[in-house]
Amino acid sequence: MKLATIVCAAPDGAALGRKPWMPPGAMGELAAMVSRVSDWGVKGWDEIVKGPVPTDWLRNSSLVMLTGLTPSYKRMAEIAAYCKKSRIPLIAGGRDVIGWSRDPGGLELLTSRFPSFCTTHVTLELMGQILGDCDAGNLQGHYRVSDGTPYQFVVPDRRILTPSDYYAPYSVRSSVGCDNNCSFCTVGGQGQFYKPLDILEAELKTFHYWFFLDVSDSFAGNFEFTRNILGVYKRSGMRWGTEATVKDLLGKNGQGDLIADMRRAGCVLLYVGIESITRSVHGKVSRERAEQVVQRCRREGIVIIGSLMLDVMGDETADEIQQAVSWATRWLDFAQFSLTALLPGCALRRRALRDGAIIEDDWRKFDGAHPTMKHVLSPELRGQLLTQAYRDFSTIPRVLGRALRAPRGILTKVAVLYGGLRYRRGIPQL
Repeated sequence: MKLATIVCAAPDGAALGRKPWMPPGAMGELAAMVSRVSDWGVKGWDEIVKGPVPTDWLRNSSLVMLTGLTPSYKRMAEIAAYCKKSRIPLIAGGRDVIGWSRDPGGLELLTSRFPSFCTTHVTLELMGQILGDCDAGNLQGHYRVSDGTPYQFVVPDRRILTPSDYYAPYSVRSSVGCDNNCSFCTVGGQGQFYKPLDILEAELKTFHYWFFLDVSDSFAGNFEFTRNILGVYKRSGMRWGTEATVKDLLGKNGQGDLIADMRRAGCVLLYVGIESITRSVHGKVSRERAEQVVQRCRREGIVIIGSLMLDVMGDETADEIQQAVSWATRWLDFAQFSLTALLPGCALRRRALRDGAIIEDDWRKFDGAHPTMKHVLSPELRGQLLTQAYRDFSTIPRVLGRALRAPRGILTKVAVLYGGLRYRRGIPQL
């Protein structure tokens, strides 16, 4: 039997050192597509959990499918070089590869790194072509679907990973893509595609847990579709969390009625991209609107995580950054503070390339925890401010205070307390 091995590369091939929050979503989708279009066997290896993929796994593969984020840039190149030397067919894809394909000279760079790569999402037809070409010994260098090809949804095959390796073992993507086009993002601006409800319901029936995450790029981006999703989630009887924008949560009338509907459908956790409470980043958020969302979430008993970018504008002052941290400490249950990562494919990186504003070339540091672009504040000071932000946010009194104010009973309070203590272990890494 032909064997496809799907590998999620980690920076340096090293395991994370602690249990990750959730599994890599693309692996299960790719495995399901392989099974739908062929009689190949499929195996999966997540280096973030298990460390370097064994060479025996690679040597026994008919095709290695390689994916990873930008901090895994070097490791992906290492795996590709080994497979090329050992004459093992390999194709690379995922967000980093897609991002590079949009950068000037990116296709040439990808050609030098990988014997074969895919620069778009994969459909069943494209997967069949890839496997057929590999079987014939004629794997092409570059695969892609044509512009405008809709995303093709399948029920992921989760047997290739071990759910217990992750805190949130099950996740679903009710939609893919985002209609926003933020300069620091490599996902938005390419359209949004919605999973058929029958596939969504079938997928939820494969979950064997009380909680799942909807990892859509922009949940609630389509009002009518979201209403239908909430019906499916409510019928499942499970609790869940997701990511949404302040604008979408507040709705057209600005009252946030959707938040109450989400809670009635089982939502207990929301990750909200706030980005800044002192500036207007792409006109997305104001402090008042962010506070309105937080207040509504607290009223409904939803734990809220907010993301704040400390240096995205290029001229934030140290006082301004500290003001943002103080705001987060007061308003949020959890906060993700980050420095801007100039990821391949984003408009902000292209602008920085044009202006000579990139200050980092170690791709392992493109994780939001390291300065990557020029700024009025030095890289050293920004790094210190980021570290101090996490320390200030996660003092023991503040962790205990958030646990005590957490709504909806003792289990939620214990979960917030445990999350807060885990948060104290250091700056979150990929």
